[in-house]
Amino acid sequence: MRLSAEVSADDITEALRLFRVSTMAASAADKSLSLQTTLSGAGSEEIRRLENFIKSRVTIGATVNKQRIVEEASSQGYDPFAMMKAIAVMTLRGELQEKNQGHLMKRLI
Repeated sequence: MRLSAEVSADDITEALRLFRVSTMAASAADKSLSLQTTLSGAGSEEIRRLENFIKSRVTIGATVNKQRIVEEASSQGYDPFAMMKAIAVMTLRGELQEKNQGHLMKRLI
């Protein structure tokens, strides 16, 4: 940090770097808070069961039709809304990746 009446190119570069770093940190904090909110409260046990359901049906590296997995879970008595929540949580964690405008999902981990 320094005090100057003039702005240099290095000052601009540093300001942009600080902006990027702070924006990325804020984004990571928002995702973490969103994930904690999603997992807390009623239904968190069902979300965990659905995560295990997904892991048992989709092997690492496989890409599947998301609607098919939701329908399969629904046919076994799971709430489709909770299934979509479980998919969102796993996507936020980087375990799943949604493809083709959300129609497909790929298991990464």
